[in-house]
Amino acid sequence: MIVSNTTITKENPDWVTLEWHLKQELTPIAVTVKQAARLLGTNDKQIRRGIYARELPVVRFGNSYSIAVDDLRAWFNRKKGVL
Repeated sequence: MIVSNTTITKENPDWVTLEWHLKQELTPIAVTVKQAARLLGTNDKQIRRGIYARELPVVRFGNSYSIAVDDLRAWFNRKKGVL
């Protein structure tokens, strides 16, 4: 992240801005298939089944898939009632 073109030091006011940004926790909006499986406590084969069945929306980047966390939650909630 570039805050300014100047060197960041404690004397420079931009230092406080950079420190604040670095302390903010990043919340992912999307996860990989492997991360999704880990979050749900299953294996990536189950996640891929949902993708191939078009039950779980994904974004494709080259050879990999990204799954929106909100879509993963919604898919999980739909699957909860099915047995």
